Amino acid sequence: MSAKIVIVDFRMGNLHTVARRFRSLGAEIDVTRDPSVLSGSSHIVLPGVGHFGAAMADLEDTGMASVIRERVLDGHSRVLGICLGMQLLCDHSEEGDARGLGLIGCRVERLPAERGSRFRNPHVGWNTVKWRDGRCSDPTRRYYFAHSFAVRDVDADAALATASYGVQFAAAVQAPGALGYQFHPEKSRGPGLELLAAWLDGR
Repeated sequence: MSAKIVIVDFRMGNLHTVARRFRSLGAEIDVTRDPSVLSGSSHIVLPGVGHFGAAMADLEDTGMASVIRERVLDGHSRVLGICLGMQLLCDHSEEGDARGLGLIGCRVERLPAERGSRFRNPHVGWNTVKWRDGRCSDPTRRYYFAHSFAVRDVDADAALATASYGVQFAAAVQAPGALGYQFHPEKSRGPGLELLAAWLDGR
């Protein structure tokens, strides 16, 4: 593979792990805070880990948010969001009561945390995922999650996969030019690398 990928640096997230995984697949990587670099990229990655409100404030202040919206909506770029990055693709989040990029019609809510329940917030660890489109034929495959907020109400057309942790939530969402994984494919070993490779190939 020879794809050129721009990883967006909004001063939080696991940039280096994501970059290493894509390099292992043969991709060329740029990590940037420069909107002009985004303007020349066909593949944009929003990495995970961090606070939604703070991340969106940084994206808006630097001008990267408007470039991402324009590039994706005009069909010039494809964007992949990982964990927090997936949530940033949505319309709004309770975390910081902030507006997102608005590329996928969904809202982000805090996962419930009931006293005495074995389902504690945050949800950290390996979990299975139910794919809507048959993307993975093995229902026992597990992916690595680490999150306190999740998408629980999403349009049927945008819901690509679900997972359960006390409640059901969206594990993957999609829209034209935009794909998001709530889990961390870069930390999910073979199954995660397969998903990253598929995105590089346009699948």
